[in-house]
Amino acid sequence: MRVEIFVIALALGSTACAQCPPVDALAKQYGITYAGIEKDVPRTSEPEQFRNRDQTSVLVQFESHASHVRDGFEHMALIDTKSKLAWILQTGGFAGVHRWYGPVTITETNFSGCPDSAIVTRNLAEKPNGTRQ
Repeated sequence: MRVEIFVIALALGSTACAQCPPVDALAKQYGITYAGIEKDVPRTSEPEQFRNRDQTSVLVQFESHASHVRDGFEHMALIDTKSKLAWILQTGGFAGVHRWYGPVTITETNFSGCPDSAIVTRNLAEKPNGTRQ
């Protein structure tokens, strides 16, 4: 019985970000997990959209696996809803990386099903407390 519960919990915990269509689509398309990114995605510098706080961009967090794998990677995606491009930020790992990948094309930009914990900020021109920068 304990083994069955553990297997079910492990299976449920392996999704990118439960019910967040843009994150789920990116994770599936590019194989994004705590182990890294399976598909070849070009490395890039920090995207201009991140630096300039573009109002059409949404920063979302992939599900964290830090409690399961201490040296695993964490991922965030900066999604420009106007251009339908996404950049992936990979942090963590054994050596403590901070790498940007992309841009990649994304077809899913509907965030209505995303839990609040997944969305870091909808409008990057606002500070977390809602005031303008």
